[in-house]
Amino acid sequence: MGLEQLVEALDDGDAASTTTSVRTPTALRRALEAAVEMGFARTANDATNTALRDALESFALERALEEHVERHPEVAPSLAEVALALAKLRSDPLSERPEVIERAAGEVGRERPGADAHDVLVWAHATSRTRAS
Repeated sequence: MGLEQLVEALDDGDAASTTTSVRTPTALRRALEAAVEMGFARTANDATNTALRDALESFALERALEEHVERHPEVAPSLAEVALALAKLRSDPLSERPEVIERAAGEVGRERPGADAHDVLVWAHATSRTRAS
């Protein structure tokens, strides 16, 4: 099975269900029961199915994006662009200073190949404080 079959299954409007047996850690089951009591979902089954669907949809989107970028590498965002988007999502004050994030992305990228947006933001915060001192 591939991405196409995954998306088809997620888009299928079939409401039929199957009873399965899933081994769930006891603490996770207790957390789920507490969350349902707090209004997280109508039932533990609904919460589990919604969480699984959300995770599968997220996985499908990530794979589709990866495949698209593999075919069109010129559309891949830079490390600085990803870090800036993350900063905006977090309402990080550095989101108002893209030049700091851009500089940090260049520096951390040279120091740590394979760095991600989180690494860039940590570096940006650390170096912006150091440079301000």
